Amino acid sequence: MTQQLPPGIKNWHWRTKGCEAWAKTWLKSEIDGLEVDGVSVSVKDSEGDCEVGMRKSKLVTIYDLKITMDWKAETAEGEAVTGSLVALEVAHDMDEDEYVFESSISSAPSKEAQAFQSTAKKGLANKLRPIFQRFPKAMLETHGKDLLAEDDSANNSGASTPAAAAAAKSTPTVPSASTVASSTSSKAPFNTAVVKANGEFASDADGLFDFLTNAEKIPLWSRNPATMKPEVGAEMSLFGGNIAGKVTAVERPKSFTTTWRAPTWPENYYGTLETTLTQGSNSTTLDLRLSGVPVGKEDEAERNLNIFYINGLKQIGSVLPSVAPPSSSAARARPRGPKVEPPSRWLLLANFGVAALSFGVVGALGAAFYFGPSGPGGRA
Repeated sequence: MTQQLPPGIKNWHWRTKGCEAWAKTWLKSEIDGLEVDGVSVSVKDSEGDCEVGMRKSKLVTIYDLKITMDWKAETAEGEAVTGSLVALEVAHDMDEDEYVFESSISSAPSKEAQAFQSTAKKGLANKLRPIFQRFPKAMLETHGKDLLAEDDSANNSGASTPAAAAAAKSTPTVPSASTVASSTSSKAPFNTAVVKANGEFASDADGLFDFLTNAEKIPLWSRNPATMKPEVGAEMSLFGGNIAGKVTAVERPKSFTTTWRAPTWPENYYGTLETTLTQGSNSTTLDLRLSGVPVGKEDEAERNLNIFYINGLKQIGSVLPSVAPPSSSAARARPRGPKVEPPSRWLLLANFGVAALSFGVVGALGAAFYFGPSGPGGRA
């Protein structure tokens, strides 16, 4: 969900606020006690990320949750029947009919218990769908004000400073390569830190590299236009211009490095983002290392790397190219022993002659023994 804010230069900056604890409380207050045909439900747990963010004078909700609930009912004989109902994914970009539920029975199975389970999976699920759709609006109403700049009240009157008006009418542009080079060549006049993020993807390294550097594919996971080429010196603009820099090193498909700047950082100052891809037998590990982060911005930078890069890519996991299995010919290959040449025809004839001669000698010796003086034939 997106909410447009009044024009203001401070509302242009990228800021976020975590709302995971609030989400658990809100979901319990809205869901606990919900009942359909004698089957009631309560929230057991919610897992995942949940944030309100600000981009280019817009408040946005960013969340991806798995919600586990317990349901219970009572048979005609007064016996309790219990089970579990799980909303596998509740995300900021889902429509009401896209939520998927799984239901199970915890108590002894029976026809009546199975009927209660069916009610939980269908009846309760249909009551939960509109609640999930109200969730982002409630999040903005509760937490959106916490991201507003302190001096927004002056802008709400209808007047704005020239700088604010210019920011509202134009999209942030990527600085030229010369500007980026000059701002990163000298040491920062303040303390800096390094933040890291990583994720594992069921994709080959080359395919994942392409999704990270191809300007036509980046919007699939960033959900914003992008400027990017895997070429040294190429300018980079991500997330609608909120992140800017240029490419400084490329080793496809293993790694690439860019200068990197968030809009909340000091003007004309850039850090360095090193992106490394390590392919295994069934997946590829993506490591992000952002150095030169101004002290005080570490949590914000790490959170943004995880949410907008790692989680953004995970949400399109089914689109990423998978690791190719070994070819069938290679799988069938086996070690072979030394090649044995077949015997020649003359060798076969010679062996046959030796065998025949041996049989003749044996026969002659047998006859001599039989007909000799001491043999049976000789005494006749």
